Amino acid sequence: MNGLVFGLELMIVGFVVVVVTLLLLNFIFHGLGRLFADSDQRKMQREKGKKEQLAQEKSEEISKEEEKEPLLNKQHTKRDTGVSPEVIAVITSALAAYMEKPGYRLKVRRVRRGNTLAPWIIAGRENVTNVYGREIV
Repeated sequence: MNGLVFGLELMIVGFVVVVVTLLLLNFIFHGLGRLFADSDQRKMQREKGKKEQLAQEKSEEISKEEEKEPLLNKQHTKRDTGVSPEVIAVITSALAAYMEKPGYRLKVRRVRRGNTLAPWIIAGRENVTNVYGREIV
C-alpha cells in the first residue's frame, strides 16, 4: 500500500511539472509571437507610408510636367500608352513610307526589345501577387 501511494504521488508531481512547463512555454511563445507580429506590422506601415509619400511626390511631378507640356503632346506620352514617343515615331514613319509607294512590300528584319516590360506583363504580375501573396499597395 505504501508503494502504491508513493507511485500516485510521483505520478501527480510529474504531471504537474509537465503541465506547468508547457504553460510557461506557451506564454513565452505567445509573447515572442506578439513581439514579432507587432514588428512586422510596424514595418509594413512604414513601407506603406513610404509608398504613399513616393506616390504623392510622383503625382506632384506629373502635375508639374503637365503644366509645362502643351495640350497636343498630352495624348502621346509614355505614361498614358506605355509606349515611348520614339517608338511611336518609328512606327509612324514606317507606315508613312509604306503608304507612299503602292505595291511596296515592307519587311521587318529585326525587332529589338527595350529595357522595360509591357504594361500587360506588369499588370499580370501584380494580379498574381495580389492573389497568391501579400497585396501590393
